[in-house]
Amino acid sequence: MDNLPNYPKPLHRCFFAVKFSAEIQDYLATIINSLRVHGADVAWTPQRNVHLTLRFLGELTDQQLRQATQLPDGTVLPLGFRLRAAGLGAFPTLRSARVLWAGVEGETPEDRQRLGELQQMTEGWARQIGLSPEGRRYTPHITLGRVRNPSAGLRTVVDAMTVGECLSPFCTIAELLLMRSTLTERGAEYEVVGRW
Repeated sequence: MDNLPNYPKPLHRCFFAVKFSAEIQDYLATIINSLRVHGADVAWTPQRNVHLTLRFLGELTDQQLRQATQLPDGTVLPLGFRLRAAGLGAFPTLRSARVLWAGVEGETPEDRQRLGELQQMTEGWARQIGLSPEGRRYTPHITLGRVRNPSAGLRTVVDAMTVGECLSPFCTIAELLLMRSTLTERGAEYEVVGRW
């Protein structure tokens, strides 16, 4: 048999996340639609993809993905906290926007603390599978869109965000997800590969 070329195995683009209630997803879809009308060159987040990333893992090997789906025995997740979307902004700044986002807040200080604890747990698991520590402080946010090209319409989008309101209802976060993202012609398709 001829020697077959040794192609590298495909990698899995993954992240730990939590999802919001349908009510919050609907609320954010309305905000996205109100910003979309300005005609800026932005890749808007489809409603089905709205989520809060806790730890982006990047490209994982098959082995790392298997490890990521197996939380340590006896792990107790600090779930049951309540969050809502609150406020609008952009990274790195509104003046030079590359990522447009909605902020996140807890109903009580304890809710915010439990979100922080869950995020720290995902950071620890990322290190256990061989990833480097996250280089920047965690800032919880929901990505509404990514600027492809700072076209003329972007200024009006930013102006609308500056005066716009974002304060969704609260929802209870009851599960942690490990998501895999696959880029397609329609944009990113998300698949749940771990659920706790």
